[in-house]
Amino acid sequence: MTMRNTFTIFLRDARGGVALMFGLLAFIILLIGGGALDYGMAQSKRTSMQAAADAAALAAAKSPDATLAERQTTGAAIFKANFAEASSVNFELTAPGNNVVNVTTTYRRSNYFLALIGMPTWDITTVAEVPIANNGFAEVVLVLDYSDSMITNDKYIRMRDAAMSMINTISANGTNTNVKIGLVPFSAVVHADIPATYLRSDIPFDGCTMDRRYPYNIEDGAIDAGNASKWGDHSVGGHLCVDVAAANLKVLPLTANTAQVESTLQSYLPYLWTHIAAGAEFGWQVLSPTGVFGGARSYDNQQNLKVMILLTDGMQTAPGWGPSDSRTAADGEANLSSICTAMKAKGVQVYTIGYDLTDAHTLNLLNSCASSGGYFASTDIDNGLATAFAAIATRISNEMLRLSR
Repeated sequence: MTMRNTFTIFLRDARGGVALMFGLLAFIILLIGGGALDYGMAQSKRTSMQAAADAAALAAAKSPDATLAERQTTGAAIFKANFAEASSVNFELTAPGNNVVNVTTTYRRSNYFLALIGMPTWDITTVAEVPIANNGFAEVVLVLDYSDSMITNDKYIRMRDAAMSMINTISANGTNTNVKIGLVPFSAVVHADIPATYLRSDIPFDGCTMDRRYPYNIEDGAIDAGNASKWGDHSVGGHLCVDVAAANLKVLPLTANTAQVESTLQSYLPYLWTHIAAGAEFGWQVLSPTGVFGGARSYDNQQNLKVMILLTDGMQTAPGWGPSDSRTAADGEANLSSICTAMKAKGVQVYTIGYDLTDAHTLNLLNSCASSGGYFASTDIDNGLATAFAAIATRISNEMLRLSR
């Protein structure tokens, strides 16, 4: 074999090796690129699947009253609507303790290039967790001054509108039925439907009453057989109650029907003078589990928030029953302080608002009546009332969310 032939054979062998190396290198490059493509497609799928899982969890957590089956049905439907391959996904939704919604999804995606090296599939898993919205409960009573002075500059209308805005906020425009609202419009008397067992037997009852005899008027305990523990002592004349009834100033017990609350507020008209303590007494009765109206939750319910919002534009001008059968406006003021203290001791949050009120003594009384830490507000006719109610709405909403966790 000549040298030329030997070199030719060597060159052919070298070219074959180079071709083999180039082929192997091309395969590796293709595998790396293809693997990156498989990975990118998997991550893209994960992103869209995570978004669908988040949407499913949010939808399933929206209603505070839904059952687990209802949450699962809602969540699965939302996930299917947002993820094209939903039929190939293992979808699991749980709601431990009915406090949060957990959604876990698993999807096995086929690889194109990584299958060449023994990785035919890529498992994609997503997890979403959303607190169940407003799972806490709230019982809120608005004790509102409807004395004659509220007619000035349409103060009662401004009060009504600000209060209704707050109610719509905390009840999510009436969709959150865990929120119950009560109304106590007060002037010189309180007009309410009171069962006969709670009424004095020695005085005819015409639908209106002032406070009970002391000390029953600063308590929320059960009535006894004696007349002193019962209502009916109005002492203002039956014709006045006819006028109070004509002004539609009747107590509305706790209800989740915000449309009824709004229509009732719309119907109220101011009349007579001011008995703040009687308003607070009936506000407490609305919230009390042993109260005259019934329907209130226990004080020790850890998921329930009890709130009284008391608004007045004037001083205590009507007399209240005090110790030793005394009956003066000063007794009424003392009773208001005692009622607020007792309510707060039982866990009720007390908000007070002095509306267009300049009397320093009454403002101090309202301030001390309120729960500590920013629960008192003083506003004039034109400024601050809507802001005060909005701040209360925010605080109540945050408290309800805290109670839900």
